Amino acid sequence: MRITKTSLAIDIAILLIILVLVEWLSTTLTHTGNFWPLVITWAIYLAARVAIAARRPRSNQLGNSN
Repeated sequence: MRITKTSLAIDIAILLIILVLVEWLSTTLTHTGNFWPLVITWAIYLAARVAIAARRPRSNQLGNSN
């Protein structure tokens, strides 16, 4: 089965939504108030990963059969 960019983007979006809900629930139940710092930290991490992935050569993309 071949993974398309659209299905990969949808999977990543769903996982991010789940991550945000879990983080919100955990900070709400523990009364820590760290929700926004955690979301900002994850956003910076994901932005860095996307920037690194975007700089890779095109030959390393998913679905490329050499």
